[in-house]
Amino acid sequence: MPDSVVDGRKAPEFEALWTQRTDSPDEGPVCVTESADGSVAGFASGGRLRVDLPGYDGELVTLYVLAECQRRGLGTEMFRFIFAAMKAAGYRKLVTQVLASTPAGTFYRRLGGTAIEQRDIDYRGAGVTVTYFAWPLC
Repeated sequence: MPDSVVDGRKAPEFEALWTQRTDSPDEGPVCVTESADGSVAGFASGGRLRVDLPGYDGELVTLYVLAECQRRGLGTEMFRFIFAAMKAAGYRKLVTQVLASTPAGTFYRRLGGTAIEQRDIDYRGAGVTVTYFAWPLC
C-alpha cells in the first residue's frame, strides 16, 4: 500500500471507529489481546458482510497483531474467537479480505480459508488488489 495511504490514517478517526464498534452490540464481536506488559498486542472484529459476495453473510473485518507479538498464536486465538462468535450469532459463511501483496494469505490458508475471489479496489484513493478468503460456519 502506498505510504501516502498509510500516513493518511489518523488516530482520532480510528478511535471513533473503535468506540462505535465496542459501544454497539449490533456491530459484531470484538477481541483485544494484550502483551505480557499489559499493552495492546492485537485486535480483531467481525460483523455483517460489507461487500457484494453472493452466498456469504459474515465478515472478519479486522485482525491485526503487532509485529513484535506475531508467531505466538495470538492471531490464531483471536480468529477462533471471532469465528465462534460469528457462528453463535447465526452467520453461515465467513469472509475476510486480504491485501494480495502481503503474506497474510498464508496465515488464512493455514486456518482453513479458501481463496474465493481476487479484486482490484480503491482504498482511500489508492488502487490495491485484495483476495477474499472464506470459511463455512455451519
